[in-house]
Amino acid sequence: MVPLVMLSRRPSPPRGPRGGRALVIALTTLASALVACASTGPSRAAEMCPTGERAERVYAIGSSTVGSLLGPMLKRLLKEDGLSVRRWGLASSGLARPDFHDWPAEVPNIMADHDPQFVVINLGDNDFQNIYHKKLGWIRFEDPRWREIYARRVDRMLKESAGPHKQRLVLVSGPYAFMDRRSYKYGPTVNAIMRERTEAFAAAGGRAIFFDVWAATTDEKGNPVAEVEVDGKKVAIRGKDGIHLTARGVDALMAEPIVRVIRGCLAEPALVDAGGPEAPTVAADDGELGDEPVSDETPSTAGPDDEGADAAAETASGEGEGAVPAETARPATTDEAPREKPAPPMPKGPPAPYVPRGRG
Repeated sequence: MVPLVMLSRRPSPPRGPRGGRALVIALTTLASALVACASTGPSRAAEMCPTGERAERVYAIGSSTVGSLLGPMLKRLLKEDGLSVRRWGLASSGLARPDFHDWPAEVPNIMADHDPQFVVINLGDNDFQNIYHKKLGWIRFEDPRWREIYARRVDRMLKESAGPHKQRLVLVSGPYAFMDRRSYKYGPTVNAIMRERTEAFAAAGGRAIFFDVWAATTDEKGNPVAEVEVDGKKVAIRGKDGIHLTARGVDALMAEPIVRVIRGCLAEPALVDAGGPEAPTVAADDGELGDEPVSDETPSTAGPDDEGADAAAETASGEGEGAVPAETARPATTDEAPREKPAPPMPKGPPAPYVPRGRG
């Protein structure tokens, strides 16, 4: 069985890879994914914790939500547990545009520099667009290769984050829904791929948990919601632009569930030895699919971050959490925000840059 944290407003049947059923935990009853994992076998809970030395370090990777809200929240919440939390949140980044920022290529450097026991990944909302491939060029969402390439990039993120012995626990917080036509078109597919690949990685012996934020931010018909119920109370999660989450939303749907899982590991009497063979090498996706021609049309770079991390922080900060500058360059040994990396330029030619509804 594969651990899966469902942050859902509604009942949702367990899902998982073929041959198994994923563990589903409602946000209102979530104590720890690790505790629930014990039902799959006497040692499963301990197996999901990082291996080796005492857990001391957390590294969070993602877009502006990580830089401005989620990262600072994790740092504040886990400080009392004696954990060091570092982050790199780059506005407009994701897995669809390695020409702008190549996260799978950066992760090995991050792991070598910081060697965390826990890795938090929050990506996906900036991937609601056509995908760029170094050798194949732009690939439309309707092309089956889009899903194959995106899945390979998720696999590589998991493999590089987990380490050669799969010794780290990788906590994947998927995309959230927002009021925009591209969210409706791309969101369910992006979320499903991230969820399925995380499940497959865990089923193969990796330490990984998926937080289904998409399910928590949509209703029964798949429409984005403005508030969710947490512990019997309504929590407003949507900013005034209808796109970004409020600080309360990020706290309830991302930070608190992740912290509960990490604290569940810290409660374990001891971390098990790494042992086992090294994880198999996952080849980079570029060049794996041949040289088939693709469309000359180029996608929009727009997503929830297309106005940068400061806009996200400004939108969200009205719900009790101050805006924190996003980190947008190569991570240093400190947690300070370096100079911001420019947003990805629009290549020449059609289609025109897409601007989400309600934003200038």
